[in-house]
Amino acid sequence: MKSTEKKLPDREIMETIISCLKITPYAFGKQLDYKSTMSIYNILAGSKAISKDMVNRIAIHYPEVNYLFVTTGEGIPLRNQTEAEIHRNLFNSQEEISKILWTEFAAIPARLQRIEENQNEILKLLEKKVDVA
Repeated sequence: MKSTEKKLPDREIMETIISCLKITPYAFGKQLDYKSTMSIYNILAGSKAISKDMVNRIAIHYPEVNYLFVTTGEGIPLRNQTEAEIHRNLFNSQEEISKILWTEFAAIPARLQRIEENQNEILKLLEKKVDVA
């Protein structure tokens, strides 16, 4: 079997995940932050495939879902509690890093303003020293 081939069609993968999570397709789509849940229903109808974006959303919002199962249809649909906790911690730490980076990024204009003000003060002091000499 090629690495790109799946053991199960995406429709069956999606049905299994939703069934194991004991939720509706609508609730699943909303939990994945889709404005419209048609993506889920299209996969269930067999007219669309599970996208990389959807795989990432599932990994973030449902760490208990086995990534290998979502991408290939192999293995068990849900991880055990320990594996899910490790996965959850990994994604939460990445979210925290992302928040810190955005906070630092947002502070750049204020920092640049302070640098410019300090440069202007230094220039004024240098001009005074040149005038005195």
